[in-house]
Amino acid sequence: HGKSNSVVQSIDWHRNAMLFLTAGLDKTLRLFQVDGKENSKVHSAHFADMPIHEARFAGETDNEIICVGRRKFMYWVDLETNHVGRIPYLVGRDEKSLETMTVSPDGTRIGIGGNDGNVLLMSQKTKQLTGSLKMNGTCRCLAFSNDSNKLYSSGGSGYVYIWDLRMNRCLHRHSDEGSTGTRTIALSSDNARYATGSDAGVVNIYDAESTLGKKHPSPIKSVLNLTTPIDEVSFNHDGQLLAMISRRKKDSMKLVNCNTLNVVPNWPTSGTPLRYTQCAAFSPNSGMLAIGNDSGKCLLYRILHYEAA
Repeated sequence: HGKSNSVVQSIDWHRNAMLFLTAGLDKTLRLFQVDGKENSKVHSAHFADMPIHEARFAGETDNEIICVGRRKFMYWVDLETNHVGRIPYLVGRDEKSLETMTVSPDGTRIGIGGNDGNVLLMSQKTKQLTGSLKMNGTCRCLAFSNDSNKLYSSGGSGYVYIWDLRMNRCLHRHSDEGSTGTRTIALSSDNARYATGSDAGVVNIYDAESTLGKKHPSPIKSVLNLTTPIDEVSFNHDGQLLAMISRRKKDSMKLVNCNTLNVVPNWPTSGTPLRYTQCAAFSPNSGMLAIGNDSGKCLLYRILHYEAA
C-alpha cells in the first residue's frame, strides 16, 4: 500500500508502536501501521522542495520525525498534531547538505555530518546546535551507542572515530581495515560489536573492547560477499543478525549470522524480488525486516526465529 513514486531511500521503525516510515526521492514521507495483512498507510507528508535522503523517528517517545536531504534546511513532523516544522538553516553553519543524519536511541540528540569532517550535534527538543566534533576527511556516516553517550563516525579517510559525548572528546580512532573510504557504520544494541561498510565492498565486524587502544585493529570478520560499495549496514535488536546492502548492483543484500559470523546461505534466494535494494531496517523485536528498493516498493519479510514483531 502507498507505493512510492521513486526510490525508497530511508526506512525506520517506531520503537513502541507497530509503525514504520518510508521516505525517498519523491519528496514524500509515508507512515504505515503494520498488522501483517493490510499494513495500511496512516499518514503522509509531501515536501515540495526536498527529495528525502534520510528520515528518522525522534523524541523521547518517537513522537517526531526528522527529514533531511541535499539541502541546507530540514523538516520535522510532530506525530501527535501532524504539524510540519521547517528549520531553514543551521545557525552559524554554511552546510549545503544535511543528508548524513542519525538520531540517538533515546531520541534526544541528532547527529549530522557537516562540512570538512565536522560532526554537528543538535538538540531534538530545541532544534539548536549544541556542539560539534572534528574528524579528518569527510564525515559520511554516524552511529550512536545504545546509551546515547558515545558516537561513532567515519568517512573518506577510512578511519573510525569514537567520541565521548559527555566530555565532547575523541576517545579513540583507528583505521578501518582495507578501507579507502568508509560509507556506513552500525553498532549492536549491547555496544559489544560494530560493523563498517566501505567503498571497496568490504563489511568489517569489530569487537568493540578489543579495538580500544589499537591504531590498526583487525576485525573479527571481514565479509566479502558483495562486490560493489556498501551503502548500509544494520544490526537487529539483539545483535544476532547484520543486514548489509549495496545499491549499485541488483539483489545486493546479505544477512550475516553474528553468532557464526557466516553469511546466511538460504536467503535471499535468486527468486527474492529485491531488485536494487536501497535501505533495510529490522522491527524493534526483529520479527520483521523491511527493505526499500529502487522501484518505490517497501518489502516486508517475517523472521520466524523471533516471535514478537
